[in-house]
Amino acid sequence: HILQRKSDLKSDALNAISNIEDSGKSLLALINDILDLSRIEVGRIELQNTDFDLTALIDSISAMFQIRCQEKQLGWRVEKIQERCMVHGDKGKLRQILLNLLSNAVKFTESGEVILRVSKIGSSDFSVDRVLNPPNPLFQGQ
Repeated sequence: HILQRKSDLKSDALNAISNIEDSGKSLLALINDILDLSRIEVGRIELQNTDFDLTALIDSISAMFQIRCQEKQLGWRVEKIQERCMVHGDKGKLRQILLNLLSNAVKFTESGEVILRVSKIGSSDFSVDRVLNPPNPLFQGQ
C-alpha cells in the first residue's frame, strides 16, 4: 500500500505493485488452504458465506494469470459479464478453486490459450469454466 501511494510511479509500476500484492495474498491463501486440508481431515471445515463482487474476484485472478500465460507464451482471455455481479458464497473457497484450476490449466498447456469464461445462467446462478485452446487431453472430462 505504501508504494501505491507514491504519485511519481508510472502506471506499469503501479500495476506490477498491485500484482505483487495480489500474489502475496495468494500465497497467504495457499497457507490457509493447507490448514483447511488438515481441518477437512478432522471434519472441521466451515464455509464463510458472504456477499461479494464476482467480477472483482475474476479481475484480480485475471491479472495474475495474464502474467503466468505471458511467461509461457500462451494466450490468456477472460470472457465475463461486464456489469458488477454480487453473489453470495464463500469467496475464499471459490478463489482457491479458481486458482487451482487455472494453475493446472497453465501448467499443462503447451501452446495455444487458456480462457476463463464466466456466464450468467439464471437470475442468480453463474457458471465458471476454464477452456483450453487447443484442448488438452489431460483435462478431458473435468
